[in-house]
Amino acid sequence: MRGEKLILVLIGLMLVLPFTCAGDAAYLYDHEKYVDYNMAAQLFDRGLSVTFIDVADLEEVDLETYDLVLVGDEYLRASKKIDPDVPLVVTGAMNARYIGLAEKYKSLRMTANYPIEIMYEGEMRQIYTDSVFDEYVKTSIPIYLLAGLGGREGFSKMSTSLNGRGDEIGSSIVYIDSGAELFNGKTAEENICFFGIAKSYYWTEEAMNMFNDCIDFVIGDHDVALDSSYGINGIRIVDDETSEEIGEGESLIRGRDYKIYFQVENEGTSTEDVRFFAESCVNWEPADKYELAPGQTSTKYNTINFTCADGSYQIKIRSEIIGHDDEDMSDNEIIREIVIGVPPELVHDVMLDDLKIIDPYGSVVDNGILTSGESYKIQVDLTNIGDYTEDVSFEGEIQDSEGVIVDTFTHVSVFDLEPDETKDDKSRTVLFDFAEGIYKILVRAIIDSDNNPSNNEIEMDVEVV
Repeated sequence: MRGEKLILVLIGLMLVLPFTCAGDAAYLYDHEKYVDYNMAAQLFDRGLSVTFIDVADLEEVDLETYDLVLVGDEYLRASKKIDPDVPLVVTGAMNARYIGLAEKYKSLRMTANYPIEIMYEGEMRQIYTDSVFDEYVKTSIPIYLLAGLGGREGFSKMSTSLNGRGDEIGSSIVYIDSGAELFNGKTAEENICFFGIAKSYYWTEEAMNMFNDCIDFVIGDHDVALDSSYGINGIRIVDDETSEEIGEGESLIRGRDYKIYFQVENEGTSTEDVRFFAESCVNWEPADKYELAPGQTSTKYNTINFTCADGSYQIKIRSEIIGHDDEDMSDNEIIREIVIGVPPELVHDVMLDDLKIIDPYGSVVDNGILTSGESYKIQVDLTNIGDYTEDVSFEGEIQDSEGVIVDTFTHVSVFDLEPDETKDDKSRTVLFDFAEGIYKILVRAIIDSDNNPSNNEIEMDVEVV
């Protein structure tokens, strides 16, 4: 069967290589005899599982399911059908032209009567161990070049080949960025590497390193991390009602809504779509984060009502790259311990405090002695120490030494007094036109229902002279 076939020659390698598969690679070929098993083995060494695909069956295969697609060094009849919407490594000059990496007549073949060298990272480097395939046949080992690239946007010439006069001929290694317009009018949807050093059995160690650099450019580095330094162990919890952050060791109130925050960062070199999984005594599904660019951090949150029974629990959040294996799974999970407690009883409660008498000259009467016939301000502080917003009215009275009410007064009512809010120095002026003697001043705060009425009254004894 031609179709998709697993590379059986690699099975023996699995016995000696650590199997840390970073993804899947497809090797496209037309004739089996031209398959470069050594190049396929290099992909396997990188942790990629490799599948051969005969181009005759290309329409039956979804290449987008692969992390890397390698176009072998032979003319592929279906090379024009290979769309640049997958991460590509292209090794043949003719295929490079049909895929759109060069103009017509600008994909070249070069040989030499000595082991070929190329300019790479500013230095001349030998890429083949020999100049010919066989010392008897004397057929030269070629490299392939792309010429005429100029300063084309999105095309980076990683190497340079020179003729005998020292003039540039072309480049045997070209990186094409995702988003670049190709020569056939199509747009590269993923990174593409043209690697014209195609005869891998004759690679020097330098050439092998160049091939690995090519793979790194194409597949990128897939690595996202949940930031464990954010909040407590990577998770912030905020009371949705009070907007207060829950500190370490503080209990969550059963039945109350909380916002659960966490941060994800792309530490790799590829734009990623990220999926999240959350577990606790209440499970939820955080929304996916799409197109997280390299170096970008995103803050995610969900509003959760913890209806769990009282007790200790964990919040566990895990991230996963959609469509790729994460190269470092050690930073893809965060865990925070939480305690669910009984909700406190909510109460209505206002309190009066700091009763003062102010004389006609604006001074506080400290000795409690008032002059008959003078007017004095009676001041109190009002505080809402309950959990509800309240409307408060007042009653005031003056009693003689026998407890008989000789006068009444009323402070102006307070509306919409919020929890923890205080109204200082609520004042009412009263004329003390009484006979000499001892009197009691009493002020009472009134709400519809007070769970602790004992602090609703305040009083003071004064002497009228």
